[in-house]
Amino acid sequence: MPQISQDATKTSGQSSKIFTSSKPSAQAYFPFPIIPIPLQKPPFSPPSYAAPDLLGYLAPAPPSTIHLVLAQQFDQYSLSIPETEEFKELRNLFKSYNGICEIVGNYILISEMKRKGGGLLSVGNLSSFCLVKELNNPLVLGSHCFAVYTDSDKLILFLSNDEHSDRVFSIINKSGDITCSDFDLFGKKLKDYNVGKIFKALFYQTRGSVFFEGHSILIMKSEENQFIVFDPNAGRYLKMSFDGLCVLLERCSMRYNNLVVLDGDNYFLKIIDHNP
Repeated sequence: MPQISQDATKTSGQSSKIFTSSKPSAQAYFPFPIIPIPLQKPPFSPPSYAAPDLLGYLAPAPPSTIHLVLAQQFDQYSLSIPETEEFKELRNLFKSYNGICEIVGNYILISEMKRKGGGLLSVGNLSSFCLVKELNNPLVLGSHCFAVYTDSDKLILFLSNDEHSDRVFSIINKSGDITCSDFDLFGKKLKDYNVGKIFKALFYQTRGSVFFEGHSILIMKSEENQFIVFDPNAGRYLKMSFDGLCVLLERCSMRYNNLVVLDGDNYFLKIIDHNP
């Protein structure tokens, strides 16, 4: 669980504690005992594969022609949130969901939509100091997917294979691992969208109708067969091919049995409708 630092910083002659987030353990996600299964690293990794170790292990090495270029590092767990009444809701969100990937990603989505491109996803400076202040905004704080969608929407979007206008692609309750071979249909659908289109990818673990944990990232189609990706646990990737995107999606999926990709424009309208 996130920890509260006892250190104090001086602001206008007063001291305020800082809420410093830390990466939760797997046990923090589950209300019952679990048996950790160690993940094995492969015997080798081609030197040309330059992507960072996103989730604490190295997946099977992709072909040497695939390069994931991390243009700017970012880690949601390095954010320091002041322990004051002003930031209480943001701290509570972090504790409730063991992170704020949803909130960070939604803020960046909102910035892109309001600026018609040229926002934080594509060119902005992801300064953690400024970002904490920007996140503490009613529109952003109220943007979590569990808040903006009705219960019936959530059942259709996240727990069934029924059609939904916001859903571009999905893998629901897969019994085995989600791998690159599962994204062929997604690749075909991406060709139908214009350059500049933004998608919101949600990874999550379910047992029955109960959600246990999840993660979300943003994907922008920057050119034909080229993408910009923002992962709140790693940072911003530029000039990513579809093959590279598949590798990243596979890595992000390794802890989860579900993936839903949402239309960014529709999700932005949901945020606005939920926060008039």
